[in-house]
Amino acid sequence: MGRYSSCPVPNTCPKIDEVLSRLDSAIEELTTCKGLMEKLREANESLRKWGTEMEGERDDFEDLCAEKDKELANKDKTIDELLASISDWSSKVDSLEAQIQQLDDDRSYL
Repeated sequence: MGRYSSCPVPNTCPKIDEVLSRLDSAIEELTTCKGLMEKLREANESLRKWGTEMEGERDDFEDLCAEKDKELANKDKTIDELLASISDWSSKVDSLEAQIQQLDDDRSYL
């Protein structure tokens, strides 16, 4: 308290020192937070870039799927056409077998 012992306010220097110390701590913490925010910004940028790349890959995959669906539809059509052809040939074979049988029957009467 020094030379003015009758002063109604105690020595303020220790209080000022305490506030300054707290401000220094707050500034240090804010600086740390600022650094963390910058790291978060960088991570967000990387995430955004990755998302854009994934979106491109998804679009490519969707295009490939559409192309393969068309190919599959064409192959299904070809299979249907071949099955119809087999059925036609099977009918022709049955008809020819019947004709052969008829000729064999006709020969056996002779």
